[in-house]
Amino acid sequence: MLMAATMGTVLLAIGLGTLIAAAVLAAPYSAAESGAGVRSRRARAVRGCAWGACVLLAACLALMAWCLLSGDLSVRYAVYYRSDSTSELAWLYKLSGLWGGREGSLLLWSWLEALAGAALLTRPVRTKEDARLNGTAAALLLVLAALFTAVVLLVPGNQLFAPLPSEYLDGQGGLAGQARLWGLSSLLEHWAMVVHPPLLFVGYAGMTVPAACGTAALLVGDFQGRWMGLCRRWALVGWLFLSAGIGMGAVWAYTVLGWGGFWGWDPVENASLLPWLAGVVLVHNLVAYRRRRLFPRWILASALIAASFVMFAAFVTRSGIIGSVHAFDGDAASAWLFGLLAVVPLGFGLVLLWRRRNCFGEAPSIGDLASKGMLLYLNDLVVLGFAILLAYLVLCPALPAPLPFAGRTFSADAYAAIAGPLGVVYLALAALSPLMGWGRTDRAVLRARVFRPLVMAIVIFSLRMVNFFVNLLPVYEETLAAGGAAAEALLSRGPAWYYHGVAVGALAVASLLFATAAFSLVRRLRKGHRLAALGAPLAHGALALILVGLVGSTMYVSSVSAQLPYDEEANTASGTVEIGDWELAFEDVRTVIEENRTDLFSTASFAVWRDGRPWGTIAPAVQLIATTQQHQLHAAVVSTPLEDLFVTYQGVEKAGDEAVLVLDVSVHPLVAFLWAGFGLLLLGIALSCGSAARGGRSRAAGESSDENGGGGNGGA
Repeated sequence: MLMAATMGTVLLAIGLGTLIAAAVLAAPYSAAESGAGVRSRRARAVRGCAWGACVLLAACLALMAWCLLSGDLSVRYAVYYRSDSTSELAWLYKLSGLWGGREGSLLLWSWLEALAGAALLTRPVRTKEDARLNGTAAALLLVLAALFTAVVLLVPGNQLFAPLPSEYLDGQGGLAGQARLWGLSSLLEHWAMVVHPPLLFVGYAGMTVPAACGTAALLVGDFQGRWMGLCRRWALVGWLFLSAGIGMGAVWAYTVLGWGGFWGWDPVENASLLPWLAGVVLVHNLVAYRRRRLFPRWILASALIAASFVMFAAFVTRSGIIGSVHAFDGDAASAWLFGLLAVVPLGFGLVLLWRRRNCFGEAPSIGDLASKGMLLYLNDLVVLGFAILLAYLVLCPALPAPLPFAGRTFSADAYAAIAGPLGVVYLALAALSPLMGWGRTDRAVLRARVFRPLVMAIVIFSLRMVNFFVNLLPVYEETLAAGGAAAEALLSRGPAWYYHGVAVGALAVASLLFATAAFSLVRRLRKGHRLAALGAPLAHGALALILVGLVGSTMYVSSVSAQLPYDEEANTASGTVEIGDWELAFEDVRTVIEENRTDLFSTASFAVWRDGRPWGTIAPAVQLIATTQQHQLHAAVVSTPLEDLFVTYQGVEKAGDEAVLVLDVSVHPLVAFLWAGFGLLLLGIALSCGSAARGGRSRAAGESSDENGGGGNGGA
């Protein structure tokens, strides 16, 4: 009965010992290795230890996966995060329990860090200096993996393979007492939420590699930028997976939570955004260094900051200090571990960087105000300034009284009021960047390069303004005219001139950004650039689409709550629901008990009409989980290129002798732009990863035109 618990504990113990051995041996062996192809016994030993640790941690993950899939009751974690789903994806939901809890997700993260360290040790090297850099960076990553593994092995309350106490089992070997109520939340049983955590953890692991390489560079004395070539692809891959993870979380929130939104500015959501923002700075600055040798010290600092934000995100999620519906249960060990990891490595690295600041030599000038380098520098200030402010606001509820805003919790509208204008400023600078040269921009060349993108931007902006006045502005006016909480929420976000001004400004910036990205893409295609070089303009165009989607779907949403008189015996409801061009007419309600005998689904069907023409049928549902008495809403969404119809069914309520069907209906403009931009962003970053793989190529190509306003490969 306890075989799985014992085996898992033994494997973890051996894995921890192997990680420690690999970390201890990694840096010394690298110093002894003298060139490419050297296969010393010590080199083979350290690589064997690193990959052996990866295999052992993978075996632990596989064992826990088996416990979850087989329904093993001997391990507490497997019981606590089990799934009793009977859907077609039931096996996937059962497997997702592996990273659904604090302990399992930490082991997964540890395995990923160990893989990164082993990969660095296996990377071919040409010089003794490269070997020392690889080995030291790998040692730091292996130490981090060992810390995580030690927590899930040794710290009470975090032990992954702790056996289930006998008090939770009955005489027949089944679950008893409170354990019968345990299990993975049904809210998490969705394909997007299944992949959301692993994507984030791959991103987190990827973002720690540049920090490890940068710290290794300071320790071994690499001031020539070799460490940047080592970690450039890691930074892009980490940023890619962070983008995908955040996007999948937004998809889950939109389709599962039933409120029609995709970002609620929750503390955990905000914390997960911080490494992504730091990644924006890091990957763009790495491009600047590769092209013009700019920002050598600043890039190292930004790598340290990105890793610190990764640990800060884990601290917010795992410590329990900041309240959030997305956080794990509070844990003192996690609070200390990730609190220290967020501060100590950053402080150590910055102090070391300051002490060795003169070893980097003279960096080239950023250039004048109208240059790509200056715009990149200004964007760094905007992004990191916002990230630091966001981190502080997240921490405010737990801060002591003397500090500003201590004990205060900020609303989603407050965060949006800060992020909106700053985001517009950032994207405006990004829109101008492809038009500028690196050092200086000749005015005549700039005028020539601006003309056609500006004409295209004006045309796009004109079309968007037509949609604004026809479809978006009336929503705002109708909401105010209707009064109530929705009108008060709009008024709290500022006067109408400011509210619409931000929206129109955002649409103008999105138009310019899309136009400059399109012309940059065409220019690269004409010059015969490789496919990887198309990543930057595609990513910039994606951000333009996302900005348009954000304007419509967060600022001009119309909604209505309806109650339709319902005859339970006849299964009929009178009246229809109208919103905008849409009309919903009731058809029937059906109630089904799932095979697991614990889930009850009540599904309401409605015929949908638009502009007086039949559109189809939708079936929103409400799920009752008998074991926990929780309700889960399953929204129905009708998507069109310009708007989504979003319907949630709340169930049947009794008002005296009368029964009513309760549903919430809303129209979300331009959501399709958001999802299209998200997909295009992932494609652009993925293509840029291919460009990073060729980091050693000559920088001569394309630089000759950059001095006078050439586009080049100027950013991702």
